[in-house]
Amino acid sequence: MNYKDLDIRKKNILYYIIEEYLLHPEPVGSRTISKNSNLGVSAATIRNEMSDLEDLELLKKSHASSGRIPSEMGYKLYVEEALTSFREQFTNSSNTALKVKRSDLNIDVEQLVNSAAEILSSMTNNVVITSLERPYSIGIYHVEILKISKYDYVLLMVLKNGEVNSSIFNLRNNISNEDLKKINFLLNHLIKNSLTVEDFEEEFTEIIQKLNNYFDLLQNIFRILKIEFTNFGNIKTKIYGLTNIFNLPEYNDLEKVKNFFQFMDKKENIITLLDKTIEEHVEVYIGSEIGIPILNENSLILTNLFLNNYYIGKIGVIGPLRMDYKNTIVTLYNISWKIVNMID
Repeated sequence: MNYKDLDIRKKNILYYIIEEYLLHPEPVGSRTISKNSNLGVSAATIRNEMSDLEDLELLKKSHASSGRIPSEMGYKLYVEEALTSFREQFTNSSNTALKVKRSDLNIDVEQLVNSAAEILSSMTNNVVITSLERPYSIGIYHVEILKISKYDYVLLMVLKNGEVNSSIFNLRNNISNEDLKKINFLLNHLIKNSLTVEDFEEEFTEIIQKLNNYFDLLQNIFRILKIEFTNFGNIKTKIYGLTNIFNLPEYNDLEKVKNFFQFMDKKENIITLLDKTIEEHVEVYIGSEIGIPILNENSLILTNLFLNNYYIGKIGVIGPLRMDYKNTIVTLYNISWKIVNMID
């Protein structure tokens, strides 16, 4: 049988079991469904339907109970329908956790994403992971060109992380201190007003073309800054709410907790998790779809982050298969959408 052709009663029973199991991690029996749902059929009929759903590998039987719990395939069918509904109406979502006036925004991109991820972790009670990469911001706070001899110059760069870097270069021409002041002012104005590395490089290239008298100087500065931008622009990953797993019955096993912590402790593993295709707003990877055996009992929900139409990274939620998919999908997308709109 094609799962999409599942009759309405079987689908209603499947979805009832999934949503009941999301709330209470105990196997769901036919009597519970008959008593508490509005399906209007007997427990015997429900048992037969549950047996069919088990044959279709959408449900599985618990060893300790006659009730059923959702299988990975059952979750996939449930999430597929939830995603279809979400994609049809995502613009009408109403989560307001990060409603901030753009004029009140006085923090950089990394701080904003950190705040958003912490809120997301708190709201979903799951682990949140983020990656940010070039060109998410310019890592330089201030630059200063100083003359150290007639033809030798040094470029001082104060980075946003507090470090100070320098680079010495030689020019064929002697540039006056007055002209250096003007160029320093121009450079710092560009750095302050360029949201991305690409913005800065585009503007700087135009300046080089216009100010031919300072071509050698500007070319040297441009070369040094490009190296600095590249060094600053390595992918940054971060994990939020890792201890949330202690609140989940799926992690009562200390060995499982240990394995999860060891996996999440490696940056390359986080990059692998986030290096997945996102075709439409939000993507959900369930169990074996993640492609990492240690996470076969988990789900991963991802969305992209953009800044001025540039891709800057991803934000994702990792939780058990028994995840509140509908609310997590909407919350994740709303938060990422607000990040983009507050920055742009």
